[in-house]
Amino acid sequence: MPDSANNLWLSTNKGLSYLNVLNDEFTHFTVEDGLQANEFNSHVALKAKDGRIIFGGVNGLTVVDPDVLAYKIQSPILQITAVKTDSLLNPYPYNEQGAMLMLKAGIHSFELELTAMNFSNPLVQNQI
Repeated sequence: MPDSANNLWLSTNKGLSYLNVLNDEFTHFTVEDGLQANEFNSHVALKAKDGRIIFGGVNGLTVVDPDVLAYKIQSPILQITAVKTDSLLNPYPYNEQGAMLMLKAGIHSFELELTAMNFSNPLVQNQI
């Protein structure tokens, strides 16, 4: 289903996909992004007069507002949540701006624990 900018929205049996035709990039959405289910029914899509696109799935409807989505897709903020060298957990103050970790000779392992923080759910406007 094309949106008002002629980008394509595709329902699949593994979620919804969005194709940005200007840069040929796909974005894929699943239940983790707020869909009613990952499986959608074939040929069950409707473009409303206001530009929203409605997809029929196995657990109801998913309503997408492409105009809102275009402004709200953001890369998640990457946070270091732990640092480990050999057996030392958090050997430096990673939450302080400009902090540095100097590794001493003889360190055999180095681990970073990262979390990608994103609190938005721009795809789903309404579920029925």
